Amino acid sequence: MRLKAESKESQAKFVAKIKKLFENPEMIVPECNTEGFSCPFEKYKKKIIKAHKSGSFDKFARSNDEFLRGLSETEKILETEKLPLTGVIKTPLGSLNYVKRGDTDPIVLGGIQNYDNELWRSLAFSKLMKRGNIKIYTSRNYYTASCKGQGPGIEFFKDVLNENGVEYSEKDSVLQISGEGKYIDVMHFSGVIIRINSGSRKNTVALLAKHFISADISRDFNFASGYLEKWKNRGERDLFNGYLAGSLSDRDFIEKIISQRIKSATDSGALIIGETEFSDVNEFIKKNEIDADLGEVISGVIRSFGGIYMDEPSSRKLLEILWPKYSFEILSGLFNGIDKSDVASLKGNPLEQIQAMREKIRHDEIKENLHMKPWSPDSEFLKEVIADARIRGVSEAINLGERTQKKSDIQEAILFALYLINEGGDQVKWKFSEDIRDKGKKMEESIKLLIKCPEENLDENFNSMSAMVK
Repeated sequence: MRLKAESKESQAKFVAKIKKLFENPEMIVPECNTEGFSCPFEKYKKKIIKAHKSGSFDKFARSNDEFLRGLSETEKILETEKLPLTGVIKTPLGSLNYVKRGDTDPIVLGGIQNYDNELWRSLAFSKLMKRGNIKIYTSRNYYTASCKGQGPGIEFFKDVLNENGVEYSEKDSVLQISGEGKYIDVMHFSGVIIRINSGSRKNTVALLAKHFISADISRDFNFASGYLEKWKNRGERDLFNGYLAGSLSDRDFIEKIISQRIKSATDSGALIIGETEFSDVNEFIKKNEIDADLGEVISGVIRSFGGIYMDEPSSRKLLEILWPKYSFEILSGLFNGIDKSDVASLKGNPLEQIQAMREKIRHDEIKENLHMKPWSPDSEFLKEVIADARIRGVSEAINLGERTQKKSDIQEAILFALYLINEGGDQVKWKFSEDIRDKGKKMEESIKLLIKCPEENLDENFNSMSAMVK
């Protein structure tokens, strides 16, 4: 507790509020929806009405009942009407001011003296709430209680949602909160169900719960989600209790429930797409539209990998899951004879890498079948760039030429000739000496012919370069 200095104006307002309470003191007591002979709320009302008629609550000053004693203590405020200091106490419903004139529990006093606040007024009965079946339901338009553990009815839920600005619709006795995404059903023990979507950034349950006063609010609410229900786990209840206390938004809670279930499933080796679990690896692969050759390779990889969860079918996504650990196993299964050096330079996503390796092997096979027999290191360089130009284009041949360490002026001249063929000679001529540029210009037409000629003429045209390429 801490103390707060009050101005004369705030003192006057507080005293006026207390006077108003004692004009009609029974208003502090909620209407019980399960009235009976032993109803504590009915007993309170009768005692309050009787004391009010007598003109004093002083007879409750030594009562063992905290609520009745608190009424007597609160009435004493009116004896002096001066309260330069008030106490401030923190409660689960916020911080509130109160004035102490005896030994009543501050929370009970705070509830009585803040009777005009729809939430704080219920604190007046905080000691009574220790009886398991006592419930209080308080909102802008309702102030009801149950001494036998009954619910408030669906209209109370609607009132609370409206009061807190939560949009909803009612369908088949379910209050559906507006929004999109995966959902959970939050159930009150009375049978009312609130359906909440993961698109919500609010904490709908915590907004509701502060209007429900109970000995243990966590026993009054529960939740269910049909999403991967087979994989729900014990930790979900603790997570829900935190959600009920306001520590998580609707979205965060639902996402955590789903992620925990996904983890439980994948840790157990389950193969899941969306909400469908596959017991057969090949059916799982087929659903992802993987072609037969690749599917045969990754079926064994998946068995080694373990559980996999995917939101929707996707060949690319499946490979991205497997790729960090099994990329070489998959590539070597598809392409015989490759080693790790063959895949080291591959870039892009897994499908792009597979296609790049497929193209590389095809190009190597084409290159192997091109009939060009080199006679020197310079002619070997010529063969490599011509083969690349025929297979992948002049630009790629230039890139190959630039990457290769040139060992002679002839090789530099061959590269410059390729630039000329690609119409880029003017931009790069500064890189080459005048002598090399002259040699390149003389080779240009012959190299262009090598790139474009039919395969049956390739060997002859290649050999004709021997006059310029020693």
